[in-house]
Amino acid sequence: MGKLRIFVSSVQKELENERIAVAEIITTDPFLSAHCIPVLYEYEPASPDKALSGCLKCVDSCDIYIVLIWNEYSEVEKGLSITHHEYKRAKKNRLPILVYIKGSNEARRDENTKKKFLKEIREDGYKYKRFANYKKLQTEVRASLVKLLKEQHGIEPSSDENVIAEQTIEAASKFGTRRTQAPWSSLNLDLAKELVEAAEKTPADKLTDSMLKEILLSRGMLWRDSDSGKEYVTAAAVVLLANDPSIVFPHCRILADAFLGTEKTSRPSDQEDIHLPMPKAIERAIEFVQRNTRHPMRVVGLNRVQLDEYPIEALREALDRVGQGRCRPFAP
Repeated sequence: MGKLRIFVSSVQKELENERIAVAEIITTDPFLSAHCIPVLYEYEPASPDKALSGCLKCVDSCDIYIVLIWNEYSEVEKGLSITHHEYKRAKKNRLPILVYIKGSNEARRDENTKKKFLKEIREDGYKYKRFANYKKLQTEVRASLVKLLKEQHGIEPSSDENVIAEQTIEAASKFGTRRTQAPWSSLNLDLAKELVEAAEKTPADKLTDSMLKEILLSRGMLWRDSDSGKEYVTAAAVVLLANDPSIVFPHCRILADAFLGTEKTSRPSDQEDIHLPMPKAIERAIEFVQRNTRHPMRVVGLNRVQLDEYPIEALREALDRVGQGRCRPFAP
């Protein structure tokens, strides 16, 4: 079968970050990404259709409908909010519908959210899940989709894919989706294309700027200002792809000092201030360690072999473990 299109719906501004979190788990989870594509209407190509008709056409093109609900009901067209219209269209099309509600206290919810939308969902008999944070939302979404794919399409993840999924969700954080005002042009676009090529299996030389933008948007690396239409980067993109992450986050740098002997002195023999995007910073840090450690020669058979005081693989793994704890948006 081809990849299933999953429409992710909510009041646009209120739960935009949560929708991105859903799209992110679908695109980064090795099992889900092999079988599903997230669809966020605002990231679809420009269309001459009016907002409501455009949204409904988009729902018509999808195979699964996910709706996130919190407090707001938003603007009303023909007596219902656009999100409510989308829900009704998904129901009419007999799509599998997955409902996730943020928070537990309904006292603060808009009256239309409580008495129109949630009331209809309950009367329709759909089982919904509550969530309080991104980790809970991503965990619930993955569990629901895995169950759905198994029951309706007879496919399920391997044990290795489940382990990777748990690690991916654990590594994600609210920090990663934090919005900044840094423009998307502040990113190292060549590095971004390299990572997208590895994750999406799309040759870097085939990626146009518009394609790159949409992929980064779907992975939570960019956010689009709904008023100006301009794209800005999230914290995850700053750390991973910004030419100099320390401009936005001054602590995102590696201060490396090397000392002769085992005693720390006031005058290091070598030092470097590394403020590069994470993949390049790790490589530069490894180079620093390599030039400040011993590399004895050993004769193996008829060959002279250079040894490293600290194996490069061990250094890379240690640095990667330190750096990966906040975001894994390009896990292939």
